[in-house]
Amino acid sequence: MEVHIKALGIIHLVLGAIACLSALAFGLLFFGVGFLGGAAAMAEGDAEAGLAAFGILGTIGAFVAGCAGLLSLPGMLAGYGLLTGKKWAPILAVVIGMLHFLNFPFGTALAVYTAWICFSKEGQDALGFKVA
Repeated sequence: MEVHIKALGIIHLVLGAIACLSALAFGLLFFGVGFLGGAAAMAEGDAEAGLAAFGILGTIGAFVAGCAGLLSLPGMLAGYGLLTGKKWAPILAVVIGMLHFLNFPFGTALAVYTAWICFSKEGQDALGFKVA
């Protein structure tokens, strides 16, 4: 069961890191589009519209990327906790796994795998917690 717990921790870490990197890429995309739109407007002589385009798109990109990045942190935290044997990690992993349930097909598989590990008798013994 230790192998499954380590694998689950790695999966949560990797999926969280992928989500965080995707958020960063999304933010950079919006900054780039805002920059190009602003530069095009400035080239046509409309500096005010250029600054507005960059400001609006940059703000939207930063906001969405920041929110997505913050939402990916609990998954990485659950993976870290599972890998290091923290007592709170199985509960956080179950919550994160259930939130992934509707993300078909990989999120559903992760939710089922997380539930199987954390709710089985062997998994509870290995993790050191009991479900009432």
